[in-house]
Amino acid sequence: MKDETLYPGMKRVRELIHGLVKSYSAEPTLKGNVMNSPPYVRITGQLFMDYWHVGEQRGKKTCKTGQAWEIHPIVDMRFEPVR
Repeated sequence: MKDETLYPGMKRVRELIHGLVKSYSAEPTLKGNVMNSPPYVRITGQLFMDYWHVGEQRGKKTCKTGQAWEIHPIVDMRFEPVR
């Protein structure tokens, strides 16, 4: 079941990320883009365990993950001060 009340937040997050990636280089790609330094962000969304990905290598340069938690959909993302 779709919850269309989530769409405006999802759209804002996509636009934020798209704008940030474009300011670093070019258009976002399906292969991903690498940021020069790790950002500190506060993310709001639905957390769930995606067992399909347990034990997989994922992401750029085959980064390993020790978990299979994912956030879908992300409905808000804000940058936080570096600690």
